[in-house]
Amino acid sequence: SNIKGKKVFLAMTADPLIESNIKKYLEREYGCRIAWSSFNLSKRDALRKELAESPEFDTILTELKAAAVDVLTEYALENKKEVSYIDNIPIVTSKGKTLKQGIMELIE
Repeated sequence: SNIKGKKVFLAMTADPLIESNIKKYLEREYGCRIAWSSFNLSKRDALRKELAESPEFDTILTELKAAAVDVLTEYALENKKEVSYIDNIPIVTSKGKTLKQGIMELIE
């Protein structure tokens, strides 16, 4: 699904420490605006609370996990929102490094 120009509710299980990197990447590469980032995809109650309290958005962008189906997709259908599922492909955001070099640094 095309998310260009959309206000996005992003839901992931990633560490919140990388929020800025993910947000910048998605906004730059896909032309969307991240209205809210949730890292509570594995915590259904917290996720529901964030959906209720988040600023207005058009689209839910999420990893495909159980809560993405039973919480986010259900919310989207009930509230006439779009849902797109992320195909997680690791990328290196450090200049001059390959994915292999980045992984090797982590395990050293």
